Amino acid sequence: MGQVRVPKNVFLNSETSDLTTCSQLQQMSFKPWKECPSISEQESRRHRRDANLEDSLSRAEARIKQLEEDLRQTKNIDKASYVCITESGEIKQSGDSWTLSNINAELICFCQEGLIKCKLAA
Repeated sequence: MGQVRVPKNVFLNSETSDLTTCSQLQQMSFKPWKECPSISEQESRRHRRDANLEDSLSRAEARIKQLEEDLRQTKNIDKASYVCITESGEIKQSGDSWTLSNINAELICFCQEGLIKCKLAA
């Protein structure tokens, strides 16, 4: 098998007559890459962006866990302990009902697990 022939300068198009054997070349030089500091700057920016994304993701996951825990605790609250506060400031227990009179209508209101529901009186 013959010797491998390569261009003297890989960054230039070379005629086949300008090819040389590897043994005739000096050691590989990385000098052409020294002129491209923007590549390392891009890598640095990418690394910082990735680190920021990882930090944001970590904080979001922690927040989700906290919200899930809060939800579990909320579900464990005894719904009978909810109260309603009437328009006059009275506290009503879940299951209580009362009547509201207005110039135009009379309403019957109910306290259901902390929510006030009213309907027109018949």
